Amino acid sequence: MAIERKENDTFSGGLNCQFNATVGHNGSGTAEGEPRSNIDYVNGFSSATLKLIDVAIESQEVYLSLDYLIYPICFNMRHAVELQLKKVWKDLEDLSVYRQVVLTDHRDEKIRLDPSKRGKLEPFPAIEEASTHDLSKIWALIEEYAPLIDRRFVKFIELLTPFISDIAAIDPTGQTFRYPACNTSQVHLVDTPIINIKILKVRFTNLIEILRYLEDTSEQMKYEYSWATITKNLSHYDLIQCAHHFASFIDCGTPYPIAAKESTQSTYSIGSNEYSKVVKIVSKNKAINNVIGNDNLPDYLDFDSICTLLDQLDKVYSIDEYREQHTKEPTWSVFDFSSFSGEDMIKEMTIKRDAIKDLSTTLSKEQIAEIFALYEFYKQHCYFEIFQKLLEENIGELTSYKKKEQEQEQDYIDFIYHFFEKTNLLKNMLSSMYMLNMKVLVNQIVEKYQLSEVRWYKKLISGVIKDGLSEYCQFNSKIEKLNEITNECRAAIKVMRLPG
Repeated sequence: MAIERKENDTFSGGLNCQFNATVGHNGSGTAEGEPRSNIDYVNGFSSATLKLIDVAIESQEVYLSLDYLIYPICFNMRHAVELQLKKVWKDLEDLSVYRQVVLTDHRDEKIRLDPSKRGKLEPFPAIEEASTHDLSKIWALIEEYAPLIDRRFVKFIELLTPFISDIAAIDPTGQTFRYPACNTSQVHLVDTPIINIKILKVRFTNLIEILRYLEDTSEQMKYEYSWATITKNLSHYDLIQCAHHFASFIDCGTPYPIAAKESTQSTYSIGSNEYSKVVKIVSKNKAINNVIGNDNLPDYLDFDSICTLLDQLDKVYSIDEYREQHTKEPTWSVFDFSSFSGEDMIKEMTIKRDAIKDLSTTLSKEQIAEIFALYEFYKQHCYFEIFQKLLEENIGELTSYKKKEQEQEQDYIDFIYHFFEKTNLLKNMLSSMYMLNMKVLVNQIVEKYQLSEVRWYKKLISGVIKDGLSEYCQFNSKIEKLNEITNECRAAIKVMRLPG
């Protein structure tokens, strides 16, 4: 159904398109019928806040004085925060599907304490976004439910509570900076007669950085939860923390699953069954089990089968030349067509065809599937479950070709050909193996083919390239940095504030 355009002399598109803003569904990137993300509005209101502060500081015009601009400055700031918190709640709602048991238990406990709430509570309550403006109520819900979904939110709650409390104390429902007085004619801000906008800028800039990282983390969590294995109470992040805790018991003389049991159960309030699941997940997850000292092997590949691949690859793309090319710093060069003939091309294609044919008969379909799952995995987030899915899909595809025998033999060959052509096959495959803690086997391959000086391998062993612990480490580092920034801002504001 076509939407009738509503435009007038005030709100319309202009011939000079660089000044046309996209609104509504136009440019939103959301599905038809879905509203634009709150974040678009948050970015607008928060940016307007900071720009208005700069204008108020720098301008000499009467109508741009602090006494006039303070109202839109604070209104924009407060509205940006309200919209951001509502987006946080929407993200929690999306994540709540993974914590239904915990949320239901929490709901039932509240009913046990207050039977009058029976039939009135949902495991995860809804917020009427259009009619709910009380920051304290929104924040109280976030404080209650976010930690039930993921413990990482506790770090944000600790950081954000002082900011939200400050804003809610002065403008709880968004009316203080919108009108001079409330509906009962009580004048706003009588007991807050002075607001320093430089202090406000320091505080709000700090707040925006925390909220933006919270937004990034929430989005990353939604992807993580869609892939990573979890238990009833513990997230992928928690499982990595457990792995580090297990590691501290490895040399204590007692097997770590026994030695770490009591302290782990106490820390995370989990029972024996869930603890057993945690031990099993950590030990089998090839992306994180190096924390407890595991060195893994592929499911189907081994040293000989990988050498078979590389030896066939060497017939077409010289590994000696590859080594030389990837050891030196990259340079631009012009291809010399005069040294390349049609005969050379035919010869290369023949060698390539024969090499691929040999691989199709020498390696099992599971080994071929694993080679190319490793190749594809390098480009993905480093969750072991993604690799398992790629491997499963590749085996399924190759099996379907095998079942149809000769009529589909070319499809089987084409599958190998597709990856055999990739110039970064070697890099991606060995890098993925390294990320999945198959380091002993990778180093054996590197030694055999003298790859220790290639640039990507040096980056790999130096830790520059991502692995299964990267997001865990980055989160901890960023939270620590945000705490440092917040403390620095708090110290700066203490110097800037009036005494008393």
